[in-house]
Order: sequence, then structure tokens, then C-alpha cells
Amino acid sequence: MMIKKTPLTPTIPVKYITGGHKEAELKAMGFKLGEKVKGDTLHRYVELPPGWEKTSSYIMDENGIKRISFYYYQDSFKDAYFAICPRIRLTSDYGFRQGTDTRYVISEANNKHNFLFVTHFTYRQDFPDDAAYTKAENRSHASATTWVKKHFPDYMNPIAYWDAEGDEIIKKERMRK
Repeated sequence: MMIKKTPLTPTIPVKYITGGHKEAELKAMGFKLGEKVKGDTLHRYVELPPGWEKTSSYIMDENGIKRISFYYYQDSFKDAYFAICPRIRLTSDYGFRQGTDTRYVISEANNKHNFLFVTHFTYRQDFPDDAAYTKAENRSHASATTWVKKHFPDYMNPIAYWDAEGDEIIKKERMRK
């Protein structure tokens, strides 16, 4: 595909964060993929979906929701990757100090503080040693994983649940709370 190149033509890293290129997912999201940037092995030209904007760190959709993140590694930007941000996210949430109290949350991309599901905090000081704390933290993670797989079985697919059907599933889960 030929994309008219201007100094303002957006570029994204060529590589996906976990390997592969994820071209099918980008196209399904409405991106038009162009050629690699001449003299730059890290980036390619793209045409963004209508209403989407690119910053130095991410691409936001027409609603201002982060859909793609960029990662640059090593000194002098010698390597670059992108990650497609899923709508449903299972993440760690740390309390006062990272590594000493942890909980797991399932949240929606555009509503990070109104959790769909949350485990209780696992506090390091409540356990006699690191092994016991790690075991409890693993149980907490397993609980969150079980819940998200039951309610959003396709949550690992970065392009799932962004449509009207996804809106209805999320609405139904919010009503259960």
C-alpha cells in the first residue's frame, strides 16, 4: 500500500513487544500499513484510523483511549517495539510499597479506577517468609485470572471487546457488582 509520505506522516515501530508483527490486528483496528522508513530499521509508516492521534509514547483512539503503546530500549533508541492495549486488562496494583503489598485488578481500558474485579491486598508483613507471601500472591493472581477467563474469555486478544457487543458484556458485568 502506498501512503503519501510527509514530514508529519505517523510512524510506528515495526516489532510487536512479544515478537511477531501483528499486522492483521493493526489492519482490523483500521490502520493502513505503509513501507518501512528508509534508513530506519525500527519504524514503518502508517495511516491512523479516522480521529486517532499519535504521541511520542502511544496512539489514542477517537475517544482519547490509549490503544497502542511504544517501548524504546537501550541507549540511543537502538530498539523499538509496540504493544496493542487490550480493552480488558488484568494488572498488578501495588499498595504502599511495590513488592510488599499487592492485589490484582481487572479493569477496562477507559475506566482504570472503576474495577470490574479486584482481589484483596496480600501484605508481606502478614506472612512469616517470602515463600509464604509468594504462595498467597500466586493464589490471588490465580483468582483474578479465573474470574477474567470466565467473564471475558477472549481478554488476551487485544482487539476483542472494543465493539458494541463488548460494550454490552462490560455493561452486564458492571451491573452484577
